[in-house]
Amino acid sequence: MNIASILAAMVLAVLSVYDIKFRELPPKLVASSILLLGLLRLIEGFGLDRRVLAVYVIFDIFILVIISVIAYMKLLGWGDVAAIAIICVSAPTPVPPSRVLPPPLLTLVYYVILVTIFMLTNFVINIIKYRKYLSKLPPKYRLLYLLMARPRKAIDVVRNPGWWYPLNLCGKYSLSFDIYLDPPDISRKVRQAIESGCLKRDDIVWVTYGLPGVPIITIAYVIALLIGDSIFY
Repeated sequence: MNIASILAAMVLAVLSVYDIKFRELPPKLVASSILLLGLLRLIEGFGLDRRVLAVYVIFDIFILVIISVIAYMKLLGWGDVAAIAIICVSAPTPVPPSRVLPPPLLTLVYYVILVTIFMLTNFVINIIKYRKYLSKLPPKYRLLYLLMARPRKAIDVVRNPGWWYPLNLCGKYSLSFDIYLDPPDISRKVRQAIESGCLKRDDIVWVTYGLPGVPIITIAYVIALLIGDSIFY
């Protein structure tokens, strides 16, 4: 395991704090981290044939492009893209104990696994605690809301929105939300719906939690460094 990959984990841990608190990353810290970690990785060397190294670099760039497209569609934050970029420049090639798969790809695999665990946990909580609200959901949304959302009273969302984003307001249901809304924006949006008369204070609103992506990516990256691709062989 090289120094750059270890330092990248430390940088991601710091950035995770920003993401949890503000859902934003300091641009200067991100840019300087990418530059310094990239330079350190070049100094450390790769120990691979140039053609093999080129394949991994091209593959990592492909991953970054895909993640950037997803972020452009507002399905992920640009901070998540920055986190993956940090991993790509610090560990673009397999890091022992990984034999074939590079950390950027492994991180995404473990990221999906972690998010899936969160969704299944949410599913169980809804079945146990909020089953009585399920029958009022349109059938085509029922399963997905079970996995990704929870019911709250509208007035509770106004008073304490946190990072919970409403998926149904005024009789309209959706599976997407604006990831760039802050808690005051969420509160304002629900309050306006109440004031317009299309939503009552005690009406149930299904809200989904805006997971901070960087901490999950960080955990997935650490798992990738510790166990590599061993679970696939």
